[in-house]
Amino acid sequence: MMWGYDDQFHQNNHGWLMAGMGIFWLIVIGVVIWLVVRLSDRRLGHHPGHHGEHAMKHPDAHLGENSPRAILDRRLVNGEIDAEKYAEIKKLLEL
Repeated sequence: MMWGYDDQFHQNNHGWLMAGMGIFWLIVIGVVIWLVVRLSDRRLGHHPGHHGEHAMKHPDAHLGENSPRAILDRRLVNGEIDAEKYAEIKKLLEL
C-alpha cells in the first residue's frame, strides 16, 4: 500500500516540477530577448535619456541641412529675406 502512495505522490510532484521548469525557461527567454533589444538599441544610437535636454532646445537638430533654421539661414544668405524678416521668423521658430 505504501508503494502505491509513493508513486502517486511522485506523479503529482512531477507535474509541479514541469510547470516550474516551464516558467523558469519563459523567464530566461524573456530576459535574453530584453537584453538583445536593449543592446541593439544602443548600437543604433537610441540611448534612453540621451535626447532629453538637447532635443528640447534643438528639436530639429536631427534634420541637419533641412531643418527650419538651416532653411531660414540659407534664405537670408541668398537674399530672399532681409535681416528684419530673418529675426522675426527666427523668433517664431524658437518658441
